[in-house]
Amino acid sequence: MTNSKPGGGVTRLDFTPFFRTQVMGALGIWPLSNHCADLLATARLKESEITGRHMRTFRDTPARHWYISGIVLRPELIGGRAIRILLSHGVGSWLSSAKIQFPSHLLALAYPKPGESLLEGFNFFKIQNADIMPNRVPLFGLPLPSKQEFLASLKQRGLEIT
Repeated sequence: MTNSKPGGGVTRLDFTPFFRTQVMGALGIWPLSNHCADLLATARLKESEITGRHMRTFRDTPARHWYISGIVLRPELIGGRAIRILLSHGVGSWLSSAKIQFPSHLLALAYPKPGESLLEGFNFFKIQNADIMPNRVPLFGLPLPSKQEFLASLKQRGLEIT
């Protein structure tokens, strides 16, 4: 599902799985301008300061930098296969609907400690330590040389994209 912000243009992709009428989790992937990605990677921008001006519309122009935000699961689903389902469907939706310019780069802040473990489990590396970042949480990144290499990496980690 894509969401628009005032001023036009699609600014992010959200994936929210439901079971009957209950939200099971959520995942947001935001396109970032080169300038915004640089500010975030050099610890000069808080997550709350990312606005529509910093994002690129991916309906018309492919984006090279992407920010993953809001990975959440219902508490009773943590530790099960639900995170794999959320990531599989969410990343699959992103890859099929967003205009991604490869090589590309994913950025994510690791909230809380289990978030750091999740990112490291998918080969993200730490770009900035928590004490440097304005949000006081570490920033992680994952270079994506090509779509095929990204899919192969996910498959190696047991994540089939649907």
